[in-house]
Amino acid sequence: MRYSPVIMFGLLTSLLVNRFEFTPAPVSADQQAYADVTAQRLLHPEPENWLMYRGTYDSWGYSPLDQITPANVGKLVPVWTSTFKSHNWGPVLTTGGGLVFMGGTNDRYFRAFDAKTGKVLWKQRTNSGVTGVPTTYQVDGVQYVAVLSGWGVDAERKQEMLNTFYGTKTHVPQGGVLWVFAVRE
Repeated sequence: MRYSPVIMFGLLTSLLVNRFEFTPAPVSADQQAYADVTAQRLLHPEPENWLMYRGTYDSWGYSPLDQITPANVGKLVPVWTSTFKSHNWGPVLTTGGGLVFMGGTNDRYFRAFDAKTGKVLWKQRTNSGVTGVPTTYQVDGVQYVAVLSGWGVDAERKQEMLNTFYGTKTHVPQGGVLWVFAVRE
């Protein structure tokens, strides 16, 4: 029996959502005070919050935040970093709940960090390198984090060059899979 790609996508997504869950670290007072992102907040975001890509529905892209200015930008100091053996090919997602999600390394892990300390709170190995932008959404009171895993030819060729340079034999499989994780308290 053959199934359409839409049915297979739904089955795979269902399996991933039901199989992989993680429990975040205890919630701080700052995180408890965070308000849900609603349609009303997206239409009229608070000046101190950047709730979507490019900031607003009109894609203005200008941040009204004023803590970092030309006068004090030279005083920025690193709070934490995370070093990996390989390059990072993937983007990050920060949440109002104090988490930072990222993938993109050739070890194929998708990770959640504490935004204040940089401590790895959770990680899940995926089928391939994470290259997609993580996103988060909520359905029936449950928050989900979704990300695409699947290196293409460009990343594969770059890994081959790194293997030659470093004398390693790291292989990252190709292939695209949408991973969806439920954030359960």
